[in-house]
Amino acid sequence: MTALSTTAPDLAPAAVEALVHRLYGIEGSTRPLAGERDQNCLVQASDGCRYVFKISNPSEPASVVDFQIAALDHIARVSPDQPVPRVVRTLEGRTHGNIALPEGLPTRVRMLTYLDGIQIRETVRTAAQRRAMGTGLAELNRALHGFAHPGAAHDLLWNVATAHRLAEKLDGIVDENRRVLAQAFMTRFTEHVLPRLAALRSQVIHNDYHLYNVLVAPDD
Repeated sequence: MTALSTTAPDLAPAAVEALVHRLYGIEGSTRPLAGERDQNCLVQASDGCRYVFKISNPSEPASVVDFQIAALDHIARVSPDQPVPRVVRTLEGRTHGNIALPEGLPTRVRMLTYLDGIQIRETVRTAAQRRAMGTGLAELNRALHGFAHPGAAHDLLWNVATAHRLAEKLDGIVDENRRVLAQAFMTRFTEHVLPRLAALRSQVIHNDYHLYNVLVAPDD
């Protein structure tokens, strides 16, 4: 959880633009994008192309950044029609760059292609949209089949395979009915599911697919 409690980098636009030019040879302007742990910037290149430039939280392990990059490269290789960002190589052909922040902390930067669209939360939900959303997630996870990386084993508090670690938090549920329901689930998970998990097949999946993380075409 360190990366969630450590302040994200906050380079000035001019510094970001200089980095983008030095590492990628791209001239353009930048503006900030929201993010939980990284500094994210929209790069508007002078040729009209748009990119997302990410400056990683210095507390994020390098292996996790490499894992995220490798997952996108894997999808691009095995399922090139997937509507996901592509990793843009540096002038030296690398998937990322290494920099030192003003306070001296080392971190990694990377650039992705920009996906146009609007968040699905801003649209009217329909049955057809729900089917399309489910189909999209299934196809994305099929594309991740066979992908492996050392960084995939990093600890994630909201990994449902380790839900039992949240048992000590159940007292924080104020509503009694919900607390009883959660306790019943936790007991069943710990006694019946957890002992069998190690024997089941598993793979890397997209585990954060929701209304704020999915884009749709503005006209459809």
